[in-house]
Amino acid sequence: MICPRIGIDVNKSLASLKKEIFRKSIHICTAFVPLVFHFYGNVVVVLLVLAGIFYFVSEILRQKGQPYTTVSKAFLVFRLMHLCLP
Repeated sequence: MICPRIGIDVNKSLASLKKEIFRKSIHICTAFVPLVFHFYGNVVVVLLVLAGIFYFVSEILRQKGQPYTTVSKAFLVFRLMHLCLP
């Protein structure tokens, strides 16, 4: 749908807004890492190390031309579960 008054594609704007909200939510979640670390220090360190290893491996695979789509699939499953819950 194109808004004739301002000449923008509304659907593209909404998709861009959803993407930006998702990105900002990731940044907000990282703000809670120090708080959670205060209560569960060892668990947070282990999870951060595992996330770093996962990111490193996925970047190596991406550079070699093998996209690592597990993250995309995990988010898709999460979204489907979220939509199906009452």
